Amino acid sequence: MGSDEHRIVAVAEAEFQRLQSASKEPTRVRVTDIDMPFGSMVMFMVKWSLASIPALMILAAATFAVVIALATLAGTLGLAVHGLR
Repeated sequence: MGSDEHRIVAVAEAEFQRLQSASKEPTRVRVTDIDMPFGSMVMFMVKWSLASIPALMILAAATFAVVIALATLAGTLGLAVHGLR
């Protein structure tokens, strides 16, 4: 390696070290625009809506489990659906 190559490698290593030490602090980013063709945006939204179906099924199952658990607990405590007797 020539002296120029050693200098370039040294500068690159120094920059890498600087970036590593700077990356420990969070960087704030604000997205102001997304340049995306309309057709791609539509396909993205269709895929997004299809992907939400399993998530909704999981949420419904979890809600059902909680309702069944609460109903079982209420029945165990002697509370009827019609109120206390």
